[in-house]
Amino acid sequence: MSVLEATHRIVIVPPYLASFGERLVKMPKVYFSETGTLRHLASGMRTARRPTPWRDL
Repeated sequence: MSVLEATHRIVIVPPYLASFGERLVKMPKVYFSETGTLRHLASGMRTARRPTPWRDL
């Protein structure tokens, strides 16, 4: 994650709350600045089966 942040592929935004205790509990938001990386990571998480070549005939 630090490599992606160092290469400006993602931006990590810390939570902004008045209470310090709530800031420790809340998770930071991760935003992708490059959609290609996001699509590549999301395609690896799909559980659907990929079509086989002989099924398309």
